[in-house]
Amino acid sequence: MRVTLAFRNSNDVRIVVTFSAPMDREQTEAAYQSEGVPSSDVTFTWNAESTQLTITPDAPLASRDGRRGETLPRLARFVLAPQCAR
Repeated sequence: MRVTLAFRNSNDVRIVVTFSAPMDREQTEAAYQSEGVPSSDVTFTWNAESTQLTITPDAPLASRDGRRGETLPRLARFVLAPQCAR
């Protein structure tokens, strides 16, 4: 699994997770956990092969001092369970 964090500013942040095998989309999304950005606050987007998942927060992320959109966001650690492969 390879994880890439893509951002231009705190209003445009994406986490791109690339898997070596197709994943079960429903199980993988259910396995997502984040310290500061719950699954109800993100959009999951998949490629056609189910090998690349893009996680996009629905709102700007808060910076370390709690203000939104003013400094480089602190992205919460997240976990995807490995047993989600199809």
